[in-house]
Amino acid sequence: MLNGILNAPENYEGHVRRFPSAVILRNVYGYEVQGEDDDIIRLGDKVIRVSSEALMYLFLDFIPGLKYLPEGIPGIGFPRKAKEGKHLQETFKAKPYEIAKKHFIEGTGEECMTSVLIANNLQEDGSVLDEENITDAANTAFLGGTDTSVTAIMTFVLAILKNPETQRRGQEEIDAAIGNDHLPTHSDMDSLPYVRAICTEVLRWGTILPFAVPHCLTEDDEYKGYFIPSGTWVFPNVWAMSQDPVHYPDPLSFKPERWMPGETKEGVPSVRPQEYIFGFGRRVCSGQDWAEHIIFLAVASILATFNIQPKIGPDGKQISPNDHYIPGAVRTLRGSQCRITPRSEKAASLIRQAFSSL
Repeated sequence: MLNGILNAPENYEGHVRRFPSAVILRNVYGYEVQGEDDDIIRLGDKVIRVSSEALMYLFLDFIPGLKYLPEGIPGIGFPRKAKEGKHLQETFKAKPYEIAKKHFIEGTGEECMTSVLIANNLQEDGSVLDEENITDAANTAFLGGTDTSVTAIMTFVLAILKNPETQRRGQEEIDAAIGNDHLPTHSDMDSLPYVRAICTEVLRWGTILPFAVPHCLTEDDEYKGYFIPSGTWVFPNVWAMSQDPVHYPDPLSFKPERWMPGETKEGVPSVRPQEYIFGFGRRVCSGQDWAEHIIFLAVASILATFNIQPKIGPDGKQISPNDHYIPGAVRTLRGSQCRITPRSEKAASLIRQAFSSL
């Protein structure tokens, strides 16, 4: 990602989008992405797009009779989306799994989620027990972790463009804590409290899933005087939680300092977004730790190596960044016109060295 931004900063959105996808494919399937135009990456991106669009038709679960409407009726697009989505989903489930399975059988692959599951379910005749659930689990890991992480990193870039002081302070902390002789790693997290505060504020300020995964009541309940019968679907309003001025004064402003003890008169909020951003109960995101780590590494590494500044238009004025999120079950954010330059030749050299060692 860093090397891509170094060589083609105008396409930073593409480099950011490829980063979580590549890491997840490596973790889940042991698959090494082959260049920027990788077939599996492109197929996965299509699946993510269609899956996000499909979630917009959740109302069909409440009015199942609509599925019998003829496809040709004007304005009825969900039958076509369903067919397209099913085909892409089945193709993506099979393609990287078969690659991982082949490598496992040949003994040429590296350990990953899929190889562990295959090993645990391999039968004497060479078949794999419960293979459908294995492919479903692997596919879900990819779908759940890619777009959400991309939106978080793109939100960070937007926040920097709107709040240059945040960039300056983050860079000063990195320079003082770890210097400029290596890229940030997991082991630097405790030394970079302000950078971690930026990551926390990104999760709150740019809420990725406005509504968490719905839960279904297994018995009658009552909440603040409202009776909720068994079987009711409950959608947690994560957007309202993250923008609650009672917990977060001036909620529309990006303020990492709200997470730094002693820096605001209100004090550190009692509710951190990590407590609800990733869902609740048995359906809480199983990749929360992974997501927080990958967001930290991206944020810290970009701050350590690049300066992000608004682009100047022909009229000599700054071009406003794109802050329009594309609505959906998972909000997405496109790139902004901006200038991304290496902080120094030493920073550029660190990126080249790291890239050449891959």
